Amino acid sequence: MLRSVMYVFTRILRRTMTSFDAKCEKGKTLPDGVKEYKDITYNDGVGADGLLDVYVAENALRGAPVLFDIHGGGLVYGYKELNKRFCYALAKQGFAVVSVNYRLVPKTDFIGQLSDVTKAMRWTAENIGGYGGGSDYYVCGDSAGALLGLYASAISSSVKLADAFGVEAGFAPLGFFFVSGLYNLRAKNYIRHLCKYALPKGYKKKAWYKYTDACELLGEYATPPIFLTSSDEDMLKDQTDAFVTLLSALGRDFTLDFRKRAKNEDGHEYYHIYPIKNPEWRECADLIGQATDFLTKSTANV
Repeated sequence: MLRSVMYVFTRILRRTMTSFDAKCEKGKTLPDGVKEYKDITYNDGVGADGLLDVYVAENALRGAPVLFDIHGGGLVYGYKELNKRFCYALAKQGFAVVSVNYRLVPKTDFIGQLSDVTKAMRWTAENIGGYGGGSDYYVCGDSAGALLGLYASAISSSVKLADAFGVEAGFAPLGFFFVSGLYNLRAKNYIRHLCKYALPKGYKKKAWYKYTDACELLGEYATPPIFLTSSDEDMLKDQTDAFVTLLSALGRDFTLDFRKRAKNEDGHEYYHIYPIKNPEWRECADLIGQATDFLTKSTANV
């Protein structure tokens, strides 16, 4: 019954998000000064789901730090091009940016998605040098992309977790940039139903099930520095609140940029993933600069 209901729900979600994304992209243009390498195959046999893009500023130095970006969409929607303008903004900050597609539910489940993401990570580690990237890796994710980034990185940093999930490791990042993230598969609201839909049948008997609790995951995974952003109008605000509480309790290194419910002088509203959709806003450009500065400074402290 749950899967039937969630199937209908995800179809409605996809229609709603398609309309929202089209509205966000209408009339928007891309800045000059960024080289784009499109539709590179990292995963044969799955079509467009196995493609990635690379963005590098035309004036970038060889050996640029690498930012690996994972789009959101509730695990059931989305594609890499939705983050193109955001990736351009990141590239302009001096990063070699990798933006990935991955299979969506119900084509695969959450474990299959983690396998896709770590495979793209391995492609990045093996090939990004040919596009000007170096060996300092960071992960960026928005909404459900943050969840995939957190878990794929944990698996890539812990043999115990890689064995539990049965997923081959990617790379261990030096830092995270998470936007309006989903962090806990066991949330006590509607999110838990979506997460159950994304998990394989019999998930409660799996060795990895206990790590679907973020507290258990972080008990096994020593997270690198994290820059998070959320807002009063972020539909996943409660996820960020709970994650920040957990990070604080564990003494982890993080910075939170939080926007109150109020229009600024330009009339901008800070809704879910607003920096992804509006990187050209002055406050979003400032936020992206702060986040990338935070990441590169975290490398200097390693």
